[in-house]
Amino acid sequence: MAATAANVLQTINGNYPATGANFQMLLGMAFMTLGMAVPELPAQPGEGPIRGLECALFQSACAMNRLRNKEGTGHGRPAPTNLSAHEAKASVEVVGTVSAYMLAMLDRR
Repeated sequence: MAATAANVLQTINGNYPATGANFQMLLGMAFMTLGMAVPELPAQPGEGPIRGLECALFQSACAMNRLRNKEGTGHGRPAPTNLSAHEAKASVEVVGTVSAYMLAMLDRR
């Protein structure tokens, strides 16, 4: 998801913050650049119900990133994960859903 967010920013802005931005900041910048809602910003009058979906996608992505940092086998950690098969499957689905939504929003531009 971080790579997708960076790609969105690179495509639209011509650059992205390679240093100094954590995952939540990078994702938030990508969401806002795409015109998507983030939970940190209050709802605007007349916003449709899609705002709730986009905020939930953002929160799910951040939760997934926290889980990845705690349980993931990346970052050079060879230890097995404590996730069950259904938790691992749901995690992969969240990553795919959020990334696909961002790329679809990018294509609409």
